[in-house]
Amino acid sequence: MTWPFENDTSAITKKLAKKSLQSEKRRNLMVVIAVALAAFLICFTGIVSTSLTQMQRNQVVDTY
Repeated sequence: MTWPFENDTSAITKKLAKKSLQSEKRRNLMVVIAVALAAFLICFTGIVSTSLTQMQRNQVVDTY
């Protein structure tokens, strides 16, 4: 619904968002690094646990 007194604020909203992203580059970079590190740690934990399970299976099979 469009009101007769409603202003189109999309241009200024885009401008403010762009300036906010540009001014907070360091914070944004730290967030990206933190997310990448968290994803790496989750994958690494899964790989290590799978590897340990496989090693235990191999040891059990080799003992018999």
